[in-house]
Amino acid sequence: MKHPQTIFRHRKKLNAQEVGQKDEESLVALLRSTTLIHRHFGWVPPLNWLGKQPFLSVFKNRQILAALACPPDPPQIAWIRLFASDQNLPIKEAWHLLWPLAQKKLKKTRPTKTVAAIVLQDWLQEVLQESGFTQECQVSGLTRKITSDPLPNIQSEALIRAMQKKDLPVVQKIDEMAFAPFWRTPPDKLEYAHNIAVIATVAEINQQIIGYQISTGGTLKGHLARLAVSPQHQNRGIGKALLHDLLTKF
Repeated sequence: MKHPQTIFRHRKKLNAQEVGQKDEESLVALLRSTTLIHRHFGWVPPLNWLGKQPFLSVFKNRQILAALACPPDPPQIAWIRLFASDQNLPIKEAWHLLWPLAQKKLKKTRPTKTVAAIVLQDWLQEVLQESGFTQECQVSGLTRKITSDPLPNIQSEALIRAMQKKDLPVVQKIDEMAFAPFWRTPPDKLEYAHNIAVIATVAEINQQIIGYQISTGGTLKGHLARLAVSPQHQNRGIGKALLHDLLTKF
């Protein structure tokens, strides 16, 4: 009588390594096949960060099982732009394969001091907190249904007009004054945002730009992505005027 055999399968040791443009097809395959995925709320799609480090992955037989991208931008802050794992690879295992190498690379990148993420999934929050991340603030999302009802009239000392490319240096200065370093938009990303915006406007007083908004969207919805007013002109209804003008256009 033959005794039944027990077969043990040993999983080959997995390692993290850098990815580049040549790996884009494999990354796309991972992102299409998994629900365990975090994408940063930013102007630039995750795959556009290919070629900038840290952008790491876990490979098995030329297949990408997990990916982590957190290139510093601006230089002081590394946002987690992408973290994804194959359904068959435990998410915590994927993180612990990728995060140590990402940390090692970030330590060599000066003056990067902070790694951050805007967390929407419970599983990501658990993973990050176990690695020493702490909650700094909460981000709220607000929605407004578009109706045929007329908007109430508002009075404003500001003139609202379309943003032009030549306005970007002044808009950049307002962005730097209005936001803490953690939330500022680098100049190249601000230009990118202007290029893809559905509606971008500035507020002027005496031909001086003192506020702006940038919105994206499609045929069924709009997204107010950025709104800022210079500190010396805040609490004077400038932001409300920019928002009111925006709502008349959507």
